[in-house]
Amino acid sequence: MNPIAELEQLKGYNTAFDPDNFILLLIRFAINIAVTCLIIRLMYYPKSRRRDYFFTFIVTSTTIFMLLFMLETVKLQVGFALGLFAILGFYVTGPIRCQSAK
Repeated sequence: MNPIAELEQLKGYNTAFDPDNFILLLIRFAINIAVTCLIIRLMYYPKSRRRDYFFTFIVTSTTIFMLLFMLETVKLQVGFALGLFAILGFYVTGPIRCQSAK
């Protein structure tokens, strides 16, 4: 039998858009961005005075937030998921070669 047909027969299963979950995502994302901006603005920027990493910090925070939010429905532990994320990140970037100092 078709697995999608089996899932549709389950009571309460809906393949359509879930507005409650989306609103929860938006609220949590707004809190995440606000806290990230506060940390960057109050802790990082006063000491370093570098604006070039601001975007990188925001993207990293957003990526980790989305990863953890999407993993809420999957039965994986957060440590395992972040370890997998790190391994895949190293796989994508490849080896970084250091130049020897002479």
